[in-house]
Amino acid sequence: MSSPTFKIAAMHAGYHRGQIAASLRAEGDTPSPTDYIAFTRGAPTATRWG
Repeated sequence: MSSPTFKIAAMHAGYHRGQIAASLRAEGDTPSPTDYIAFTRGAPTATRWG
């Protein structure tokens, strides 16, 4: 996969994660964090399970 194509695919996936998070918030739920770097660094907005 070429570099521009990979970039578009990654951005498109993020767009859909945002749509899902918005749908969950509209239903009154709290979506799971989707930022992997924040999760691994233990950022306050990241949730760790287990």
